[in-house]
Amino acid sequence: MVFALVFWSFGLTSLPGRAATLVDGDLIKASGAAVYYYDADEGERWVFPNSKTYATWFGDDFSKVKTVTDDELAAIPI
Repeated sequence: MVFALVFWSFGLTSLPGRAATLVDGDLIKASGAAVYYYDADEGERWVFPNSKTYATWFGDDFSKVKTVTDDELAAIPI
C-alpha cells in the first residue's frame, strides 16, 4: 500500500511539459500533496511513504520539487 507524503510546500517550480523537462532524479508533484522521485531509466515515479522517509533523503528542503500537471503525473506509472 502506498501512502502519500503530506507537507506544506511553497515556492515550487512550474513546468511547461514533462517530456522535455524531467530528468532522472527529479522530485515532482502535481496538485496534491504527494511528492515523487522520478526514475527516468524506468519511466516511473516512486512515492515517499511519509515525510520522515523524505527527510532521510532530502531533509526538510522542498525547494527542488517541480510541479507538473495532474495529467502529466498520471501518465507516469508508479
